[in-house]
Amino acid sequence: MTDPERRQARRYGARMAVGLDADDRRNRVGVSIDVSTHGARINTASRFAEGDDVRLTLVHEASSPRVTCDASVVRCETVDSSSYALWRYVIAVKFARPLPEVEASLRRFAKTT
Repeated sequence: MTDPERRQARRYGARMAVGLDADDRRNRVGVSIDVSTHGARINTASRFAEGDDVRLTLVHEASSPRVTCDASVVRCETVDSSSYALWRYVIAVKFARPLPEVEASLRRFAKTT
């Protein structure tokens, strides 16, 4: 038996630059894999632990303002060396508050996953 679907919002396959800051790790970078109004999956060279609090800066369109939000890491996975990923880790984060203001932009340039 599999776990029931837990997503609260539609995910969009969206590649965008992501800045990550935590208490002991500043100015880290990543690339989003997919994003929703409630969270994201991000490929990064930095390892984070489940429960880590991070501040994210999402650059979802060059012509739009950056979106900065607080989030919690809910999962960190090591990427297989044969993977498509740029960096060694993929983290899943849950935003501290939903970001409905990004959904219109995501719909315009991303594919639904």
